[in-house]
Amino acid sequence: MFFHIDESGNSGNNLFDANQPVLSYGVLSSRFDVDTHGTTEQASILQKLGEQSIHANKLGDVGLSKIAHALVDLHNKFDFGFDFYFVHKPSFAVVTFFNAVFDAGINDAMKWDWYWTPIRFPLIASLSQILDEPLLQESWRLCLVAQKKLDRERDRIVDLLANVKARVMAAKIDDRMREIIGDALEFGIKNPLQMDFGIYSDTALSPNTIGFQFVLTSIAYRQKLLREKALGITVDRQTQFNVAQVGTYEMQSKIAAAFRGDGAGRDQYLAHPFLEGARDDAAALIEHFPEEKVTIASSDRSFGLQLTDTYLWLINRIMKGRDVPSSLTPIVQSIVRDGMIDGISIAAMMGRWEAFERRLPSVTSLSSEQMEAARSSVEKHREKVKTLKL
Repeated sequence: MFFHIDESGNSGNNLFDANQPVLSYGVLSSRFDVDTHGTTEQASILQKLGEQSIHANKLGDVGLSKIAHALVDLHNKFDFGFDFYFVHKPSFAVVTFFNAVFDAGINDAMKWDWYWTPIRFPLIASLSQILDEPLLQESWRLCLVAQKKLDRERDRIVDLLANVKARVMAAKIDDRMREIIGDALEFGIKNPLQMDFGIYSDTALSPNTIGFQFVLTSIAYRQKLLREKALGITVDRQTQFNVAQVGTYEMQSKIAAAFRGDGAGRDQYLAHPFLEGARDDAAALIEHFPEEKVTIASSDRSFGLQLTDTYLWLINRIMKGRDVPSSLTPIVQSIVRDGMIDGISIAAMMGRWEAFERRLPSVTSLSSEQMEAARSSVEKHREKVKTLKL
């Protein structure tokens, strides 16, 4: 298989650009390399446009309508698959704050199931209603501070967590959720440098890097689905994040290889409740991680990347509720029907929570032993928090 990857909405590490609130990735896949086998069609399309390359944003509705039938024919001939992934940047800012403060592995006051299971999603959604942009900007700034300089930010971390706690205490949220959040924030206030602020690389937390993890899942899943191996993975060249994308590929490759060599460790990892709703994707990423290395190329030299840009433009329009040329509807319908669409947003997380919640038994169906176990778990954690003397 051959994969072409492009992105849209890049604003680097600025999560608060109102003009580009979403970063998106498109992954075009086919059993045939369109760069090699689509040269005749490419020449015909470019001649019709009178252009040297296809750039959807430049062509717009009018330009794309001129070549719509050719694009549909090409889509059918190469049997393209297309997967779309997005990072809603304001939601991602909330998630990074949550991970920095509420990780049960570093915050002794955090009850493990509120971090390591789908219960995390309602908590994140509640935080998204409490945290305004100035608080999120400060949190994001602290997340991007170099680790070696983090000790200088101690007072700023304390101020941030104290301000958030004051808002949580005044917010109209569930009492148990207020207790969980409040205790965790108080622990962070008392132990600010134990929180997971700071970073080892200025691109490690970028939406581009995080979004590229979805891309690798797409490639692994497509290989599994079609029982084919990747023979080409071409990523659009850009100045800032190609190194981070290649680094993400190499890191995930090592993780996948390690799990493939450790069956017990793999099974334990895949059974973890943190993966509820994403377990199949995680398994595919381990068992079907691509062997082919990532190639960086200029879109001007790759017909496949130009097509990916076009497909990405179409789906971004649809996601924004805007119309696309009716002549391109067959491609859009094919993508929506057969492609994978996923990403990071509060709405997407709550969708995962609601799917999980539908599988839970009703409270009235629980036995007295189960209810007692739940009460005991809560009280045991409360006793633990008391010993922390917060």
